[in-house]
Amino acid sequence: MEIQVNTPQSVAVDTASYLSSNLSKYLNHGSVLLFISGGSVASAVVPLLLVQLSQMPLILRRRLTVCLGDDRYGLPNHPDSNMYLLKKNRSAKLFKKSGIRYVYPLNKTANSLAEAVSKFETTLKQIITTDKPKLISVLGIGVDGHTAGIKPLSDEGEFNRIFCSQTLVVGYHAVDFTRITVTLSLLKQNEQIVLFAVGKEKTEVLKKLNSAVQSKLHEFPAGIIKKIAKSILFTDQNIS
Repeated sequence: MEIQVNTPQSVAVDTASYLSSNLSKYLNHGSVLLFISGGSVASAVVPLLLVQLSQMPLILRRRLTVCLGDDRYGLPNHPDSNMYLLKKNRSAKLFKKSGIRYVYPLNKTANSLAEAVSKFETTLKQIITTDKPKLISVLGIGVDGHTAGIKPLSDEGEFNRIFCSQTLVVGYHAVDFTRITVTLSLLKQNEQIVLFAVGKEKTEVLKKLNSAVQSKLHEFPAGIIKKIAKSILFTDQNIS
């Protein structure tokens, strides 16, 4: 995993610039399906990325699909949702204005968690089958070692049952929220994962991620990031 340490003032800008440059290269050769997380990725990186994407030729922007990779289950734009965060900072509106297709897990026609998962899975499969895109993810990491909506579980068998199936999407009841998230199986298909993590509270979990010691995925789901050949971390913390 490559590590880029930046100042607190520049880390989000540098992450967005790196993403924009890489996306441009991929989009010149075909389609891209870009998964984004909520939290600091949605609030700090995505608005800056949108500014840069809006300067790309329209033909390239139309080859890009941006997908919110995880959310807290409920009606679209409920106050605890990542979807609401993107609406609040106008990112969702700007995706549409820029001619970029935007996909999200929450669906107002879904009457249950299972139905929402099924509809999201079907949408992603259609995009992957039709567009044959490169898959790229911009993820965060929690102090507990979770990434996307994939939370650590003490029971390895239960973790594998939920997150390591061959499906692209899963819904489950976590301790805090009922969640919909992409699975580890989908993340393993990524061409590249860009990790964005800032603040002193992330120092220890990033040191663990960068450690030579291999943690079990059910205890430290973010460890999947190191298994992706083209993974890169942008942070404002010195973890060496």
